[in-house]
Amino acid sequence: MRLNFLKNIIFLFLCLVLGLSSQVEAQIPENKSTKNVLFIGYDFKNGGISKVFRSFEEAVDLLKWNVKKKDADGDVKQFLNLFREGILEKPNAIVIAGHQIDSEEKLLIEAKKNNIKLIGWHANEVIGFDKNKLIYNITTDPKDVINLAIEQVYKTKLKNVGIVVFTDNQFKIARYKTELIQHEIKKCKFCHILKIVDLPIASVENLMRTEINKLNDEFKNKWTHSIAINDIYFDIENPRNDIISIAAGDGSLKAIRRIKKGSTQQYATIAEPIYAQGWQIANELYLQFKLQKDVKVILEPILLDRFFLKNIQETQIEPAASIREKYKQVWGITQSQK
Repeated sequence: MRLNFLKNIIFLFLCLVLGLSSQVEAQIPENKSTKNVLFIGYDFKNGGISKVFRSFEEAVDLLKWNVKKKDADGDVKQFLNLFREGILEKPNAIVIAGHQIDSEEKLLIEAKKNNIKLIGWHANEVIGFDKNKLIYNITTDPKDVINLAIEQVYKTKLKNVGIVVFTDNQFKIARYKTELIQHEIKKCKFCHILKIVDLPIASVENLMRTEINKLNDEFKNKWTHSIAINDIYFDIENPRNDIISIAAGDGSLKAIRRIKKGSTQQYATIAEPIYAQGWQIANELYLQFKLQKDVKVILEPILLDRFFLKNIQETQIEPAASIREKYKQVWGITQSQK
């Protein structure tokens, strides 16, 4: 008895001296349901990226995950540096928002080697997993977006339509949208494209006014319509009020408000269902963490024109309550767990 007692005293003493007690504590299993997610946005000044992050953050809060965001400020090199640093941090998942990442295959493979789940939002024109199963991308179908935009051109019923297209060729999705616009406009006998303007989204605020003046001098009344791949191109107003502008993507708060007021040449924006997509990102990660079969969901874009917006509030564009309840059921979250 006395010998056993002395052995126990010696063991406890060694634990204190050598720090074995902390090692014993470290072996206590952690809460495996908690995940660490890194959200890297190409530029949080872009309303779509900031909105989808807020929606995603709201969703993961219910799942009790930890989320950290990083902003590349519209700089490609900075974005890639943040991605490399993110891999070294070894989170459970990385969300890539607003930047084409499929060309960086080595980095994607490195992330996969570290067992990091990869989700893209507008990271490619492909919906779902890319061909190498490295990253899952969430977006609407660009064809649906462009078709809706071109329909708005037809609605104006002008006999001679001259279109300027604003795009950003550094993004694969933007190049693809531009190709679709060109293809669809060829079907219109009274429409023609005057010019395709490659203007980086990150430079629009500084360069757009000068570009507008140059185009007005060059085309004058021949310029009747503008189609842009993002609302930001219309944040700076054209001094002419006879040009009809249509955004084939985004649905920014600024655009929604000016269209609703009717104080703009912007006739419509083809909006992403951004709130739903934030929850969709969280759900895709949930499925991958649970090793459940992927369910490919393609959400429809939303046509927002003055007629649609005049009788509703901004918060009614997407039915947030029903979106939340839908995913709570999928995740098995009850009232007591909220």
